[in-house]
This record gives sequence, C-alpha cells and structure tokens, in this order.
Amino acid sequence: MHNRLIPVTSSNIEAVAFDELRERLYVVFKNRRQYRYDNVPSSLWEQLLVAGSKGGFFNLSIRDKFSATELTIHVLNEELDALPGAATEKKKASKPKARKLATLSNGMLAQYPFLRMV
Repeated sequence: MHNRLIPVTSSNIEAVAFDELRERLYVVFKNRRQYRYDNVPSSLWEQLLVAGSKGGFFNLSIRDKFSATELTIHVLNEELDALPGAATEKKKASKPKARKLATLSNGMLAQYPFLRMV
C-alpha cells in the first residue's frame, strides 16, 4: 500500500488519501478497486476521517455526488507520488553497508596458511 494512503476501519473502504491542492479524494475499496473523486472540499475529507462509519459517510456525502474515475494501481501510485511533499516523505532506500576487508597479520597467516588461498 502506498505510504500516502491512510488505512481506515470500514467494512467497505480499505484506505483513503486526499490532494488538498486539486481537491481530489482517493479511495481504495476492500475489493481492491481504487477511485479518484474530483472537486471534493477539504471539509468533507476532514469529516470522512472522523466519521464513525466511513462507508456510511462516503455513501451519503461523496458517492454519486462527485465525478469519479476508476484508477489502476499504477496510476494511483503515480498520482500519489506526485502529491506535494511526497518525495520528501518517501522512505529512503537504505544503502548496504560496505564491508571492510579484514587485514591479516603475518602471525595469522603463519598460524592459518589456508587463509592465503582466500
């Protein structure tokens, strides 16, 4: 799941995200279909987050009231990546730590001659 999506407790909705600049609500349903709803006021976004029944609020206040576009997971991820601040919030891939090669002393080589073959 994309790190911009907020998981919610609902029997129908898996997660949500919101683009304040474009007033776009992103909804991922339990059936794995994902939609973008355009021109959704931020006040509805805030109400959705605190609603006791996310699905009930969504069905009453958002579904069929705003233009909806079904998105593929690829397009959803691209749009969420393009949100302001998304680049700074992405988890940085940890670089593997460089291993330092152990240097062998002459004493170790004398004691363990097979190490010369390594």
